[in-house]
Amino acid sequence: MPIRLRVTLLSTWLLAVALAVFGVTFYVVLVTSLRDEIDRRLETRSDAVHAYLQARAAAAQNAVGGAMMIIPLSDLEGAPIDEVREPGVFVQLVDPRGAILTGSRNLWGTSLPIDPAWTARVAAGARGPTTVTSRNALPMRAFYERLELGGSTAGVIQVAESLGPLILTAIRVERILLAGGFITLSVAALVSWVAVGRALEPIAQVTRTARQIRATGDLARRVPGANSDDEVALLADTLNEMLASIEATVARQREFLADSSHELRTPLTVVRGNLDLALRAPDDESRADCLRDAQAEAARMGRIVDDLLLLARNDTGMTFTRATFNLTDLLHDIARRARIVSRRVTIEVEAPPTVQINADAERLRQAVGNLVDNATRHTPAGGSVTIVGRTTGDGTAIDVRDTGIGIASDHLTRVFDRFYRVDRDRSRAGGGSGLGLAIVKYIAEAHGGHVTAASSPGRGSVFTITVPTKGGASDESMPA
Repeated sequence: MPIRLRVTLLSTWLLAVALAVFGVTFYVVLVTSLRDEIDRRLETRSDAVHAYLQARAAAAQNAVGGAMMIIPLSDLEGAPIDEVREPGVFVQLVDPRGAILTGSRNLWGTSLPIDPAWTARVAAGARGPTTVTSRNALPMRAFYERLELGGSTAGVIQVAESLGPLILTAIRVERILLAGGFITLSVAALVSWVAVGRALEPIAQVTRTARQIRATGDLARRVPGANSDDEVALLADTLNEMLASIEATVARQREFLADSSHELRTPLTVVRGNLDLALRAPDDESRADCLRDAQAEAARMGRIVDDLLLLARNDTGMTFTRATFNLTDLLHDIARRARIVSRRVTIEVEAPPTVQINADAERLRQAVGNLVDNATRHTPAGGSVTIVGRTTGDGTAIDVRDTGIGIASDHLTRVFDRFYRVDRDRSRAGGGSGLGLAIVKYIAEAHGGHVTAASSPGRGSVFTITVPTKGGASDESMPA
C-alpha cells in the first residue's frame, strides 16, 4: 500500500475516533442536561401544585372556624389545578390507593400512567422523577410528590411532561453530528491526501530522477533540491552527494582505463613493430637491435603493469610490514643506485649518521626512488638532486630537491593523480608511466603520513614525504 494512502487512512481513522468520542460525549451530556432541566421544571411545578392545594385546604379550614381539620379526598375532586399548570405540562392527583382523583384539562379525559412502586414510595415520604410510558406509547418524564393536607397523606401529585421534544432534539443533534462528522472526515481525507501528496512530491522527484539516471546512465543529473530544511531536503542532498561521488569515481575509472590502454598500447605497438622488423631484418645485427628494442619496451610495459597492480592493491587494501631501521643507510643506498642509472646529474644525500624510522623499508625505498627518478629525468645535465633525511616534531621527513625545470602552480595540485603528466610527450619519451608520483602518495598515506610538492618554473622542485612516529622497534603489520 502506498505511503500516501496509508497516511491518509491513518489520519482519517484517528480523526474519526476523535470525532466519535467527541460526538458521543456531546450527545450524552446534551441529553442528560435537557433531561435534568425537565426534572427541575417538573419539580418546580410539583411544588407549586402542592403549595396551591395546601393553600386551598387552609382556606377551607378557616371557613369552618379556623380549626385544622382533615379534608376529605372527595373535596379534591375537580380541584382547579390548571391554574398552576404550564403549557405542555400534565398534572394528576392520585389517592394513596392509586385511584385518580383529578387531572389537568389537557389530559383530555385520559390519565397519566401510574407506577405503583413509585406511588408506594411516595406515600412513604419519597419524592423524585422517573420515566413512564403513556397509553399511546409515548415516553414521558414524571415527578412524584406526596400531598400532605391536615398533617396526613391526602394523595400523590403527578406532574409529567412529554419527552417527545427532547427525543426530537436528540435525533436532530444525532443527525447533525453524523452529517458533520461525515463532511469533516471527507474534507480531512481530501486535505490529508493533497497535503501528503505535496509532502511526498520531492521523494517522487527523487524516484523519477533515479530511474532516469538508471535508464540513461547520465550521472551528471542531480535530484531537485527541496526548498526546506526537512528530512526530504536532507535525502535529496545526500543523494546528490552520492551521485557526485559516483560520477567522480566513474570518471576516474574511465580516465584510468583510457590512460592504461593508451600506455600499454604504445609499448605493445613498439614490440609488435620491432618483431616484424626482426623477421625481415637482413642481418643478425639489425635483428638483435630490433629484439633489444622490443625487450626494452616489454620491460617498460612490465613496470607499468606492476605499478597498476600496486595501485589496485591500494583500492582493495594490502598489508605493509613495518620495522625500525636507519633511514640514512636507506637514502645512501637509493642515491648509489640512482647514480648508476643517471650520470649526467649530481646526486647527494644530506642526513645525520643515524635517523631512526619505523616503516616498511621496501615500500619507502620505492617511494623515495620514484621521487629521485622523477627528479633526475626532469633535471638538465649538470644539475643536482639532493636527498635530505631529517626528524620533525611528530615524525620523520624526507626531502627530494632538484634544480630541474620546475612545475607550474596550476599543475601542482594534480601531479599525484594517476597518469597525469605536466608534459605528456616528453614524459613518455623519458620512460615515465605517469604512475610514479601516485604510488608515492599511496605509500606515504599508507604509513599514516603525506607527501607535498613545492616548485617554481625554472628553479626546481621539492617533494617531501612525512612519516609520523611509530612506537616500538618490533615488526608490525600495517594495513594499507
